[in-house]
Amino acid sequence: MNKTQWIKNRIDKVGFKESYSEAEFTKYCKATGSNCSYKSYRRNVYYVKDKMETNSEDYQDEESVISAPVDYNESDLLDIIETEVAEKGTRLSRVDLQELAIKNSFHKDIWFSIKDFQKKLDFIYRSNLLDIKTKVDSHNVQSELKILKAENKHLIEQQATEDRFALILDKAVACYEPYPIKASSNASKVSDLEAVLFLSDIHMGEAVESHDTMGINVYNSFVAKERIDQYFEKVFSELVFLNIYKATVVFGGDLIGGIIHEEILRSADTAITTSILELSDYLAQKIQQLTQYVDSIRVFSTVGNHGRMIQGKPYYSDYVGYNFETLLLNFIKKETKDCVECFVIPEGTYTLFEIQGKMICLTHGHNFSGGGSGFSPIPNTIPRDTAKIIGAMRKEYGNIDYFMIGHFHNPFISNSFIDNVPVICNGSMKGADAYSLNKMKMATKPSQAFLIFEEGTGLKYYSNIELE
Repeated sequence: MNKTQWIKNRIDKVGFKESYSEAEFTKYCKATGSNCSYKSYRRNVYYVKDKMETNSEDYQDEESVISAPVDYNESDLLDIIETEVAEKGTRLSRVDLQELAIKNSFHKDIWFSIKDFQKKLDFIYRSNLLDIKTKVDSHNVQSELKILKAENKHLIEQQATEDRFALILDKAVACYEPYPIKASSNASKVSDLEAVLFLSDIHMGEAVESHDTMGINVYNSFVAKERIDQYFEKVFSELVFLNIYKATVVFGGDLIGGIIHEEILRSADTAITTSILELSDYLAQKIQQLTQYVDSIRVFSTVGNHGRMIQGKPYYSDYVGYNFETLLLNFIKKETKDCVECFVIPEGTYTLFEIQGKMICLTHGHNFSGGGSGFSPIPNTIPRDTAKIIGAMRKEYGNIDYFMIGHFHNPFISNSFIDNVPVICNGSMKGADAYSLNKMKMATKPSQAFLIFEEGTGLKYYSNIELE
């Protein structure tokens, strides 16, 4: 019996799916005497099925079809394979080539009968891959060019925005001039001492009610200014008594209450824009007054967590750029441009600077994990976390001699695990509130630090100035 006819009859009788089974393959071999493989049988079944679906009457024995001599042009064969490779985008297996031969009515092994065909096939593969790589490279170049154009546009717009911002600041702020020096002449002043005014955690704009703190504390914008006055009056007295002519003002973050929590917004006594304008102007005036007592002033700063512009979980990338305190610090810098030698606004979370030959690392402190308890108010992670920072920075910046932090609203001096580096933590201008009493079980008095550094010695004098 004709093998193709036998398959046709079985498809008609049991259906295509059943005729495809191994049981039917066994019957096929017995009935026709064929010794073909099961794979060849399946290919024959598909062949017959295709003929039946196209209503073709041109049924031939599959073996005679694939063994029939066919005239071919080698170039045409290579074109067929090249087209297939381009469509699939991958190397063709031997089975793929055999199926391609049957599809184009060639002997299934014709590809391997052409002299040096494998070399030409490899050339096709390499050419195709090269073409793909060229297209990918071209696409990447176009993508990079598009990105660069977008970045260039962004930089131009950003520069234009910064220029406009600078012009607005110049027009908006009042530029203070230094007071005439009223202290004694430099000849009688101590040249190897430098005063450090450490201001942090003012939380301007936040309000604390007496009934929330059992009468321990009351705080608002008016009280904040009173406490700033108290602090600077005591500092001015110290400067006159100690006869120091150099001062460094350190802003340690959280100068404003911000908008990061609903509770802060609900209890705030002034809007954040008002807080920024009032506090920047008030602190600028205090720096102006400081020029009556010293003739050299530097300012270094960092930003805190309360000033961040985005509510919700803290973020780390471009923390300074998206922080209201950056705006506040820029206002102070503009207002005091004639009063200070340098005013450093941070580019990142950490600010490094020198005082009397000692390297200081300033950070707000919210980046340190953990906290203390009622029995141990000093966060137990400070020694570990500062040690990690020392290790990370040492190669690039050398040794760090002191850390200055705020955030914890609790004045203390701790030490890192590495090199026993002192960690000076500032108190807060705000003092106790409902959160510190209920959550932390703490009611520390409002205070700010005043320090004196001596050349060659480092920290010579530390005073935690308590405020009413």
